[in-house]
Amino acid sequence: MIQKADKSTGPVPAAYRTRYSGFSLTEVLVAAGILTVGMMLVLTLFPLGIQLTAETVKQNMASVVASEAFAKVRLHIVNVESFIDANDDTEKTELFDNAAGGGVNIRDWDFYYPSTPLRAADASDQPESSRYFWSALIRPVNPQTGIFQVTVLVFYRQDMQSEFYTETGTDDELELIEVSVTDPGMVDIESWLEYGGDHWLITEDSPIIDSKTGRIYRVMEKRVENNDAVFRIDRGWVERYGDPDQSSTNSDLPADVWIVPPPVGASGTNCIGVFQRVMSVEN
Repeated sequence: MIQKADKSTGPVPAAYRTRYSGFSLTEVLVAAGILTVGMMLVLTLFPLGIQLTAETVKQNMASVVASEAFAKVRLHIVNVESFIDANDDTEKTELFDNAAGGGVNIRDWDFYYPSTPLRAADASDQPESSRYFWSALIRPVNPQTGIFQVTVLVFYRQDMQSEFYTETGTDDELELIEVSVTDPGMVDIESWLEYGGDHWLITEDSPIIDSKTGRIYRVMEKRVENNDAVFRIDRGWVERYGDPDQSSTNSDLPADVWIVPPPVGASGTNCIGVFQRVMSVEN
């Protein structure tokens, strides 16, 4: 017969002993350090991932908006002959709107995506979903055959109440501005010095479109030296009949370029894409 040991009257047999063990202080500190590093990585990379995802969505949406814009440019030229006659200057790029010459009939809300009718004249009354909008420039390539170069700029409105700089002040509608180039690569916008000069009208990563050639440049860097702004662009300046960086004679200057004014109070542009096609406006 097996008799149960009495714990109170003698030594406890090994079978009844309970072994207590735990982590050392070093192990606890190592585990806490690993957990802290992991939490820091999550807190750092998670917002970055959200931002990169949002930027990717904007880039994809820019392509969609641009495709619709090219279709609308062709669709809203209702009188091809009048449009060609009004835009036959091969040395000039024009803004695509109802003032671009006869034959264009486009409504203000057609420049938004998705295109929903304006509830009022104020752009801030656009539905929250219409944060994407576009603007287009038309440059004749062969007006006799109705061939034009179309440049579409797509924008994203972060704040529906935001305003943009214009030639006369500010407005809730973004308006591309045409300015003069007096020296190779130098933009003359002295007329807006009362608004802080070129610091407000051209920002880093902002596109610049040459009115004569339709060539697209992008501002890579902006430096301020003695109240003058110096811009470094992403490629060599090309004149109408010249080569990159071979513009010492200034034979084609002064010229004109189109710039994108930033939102008031912003440090960068809200242009999320620039697209260009050569297309026919013949019906």
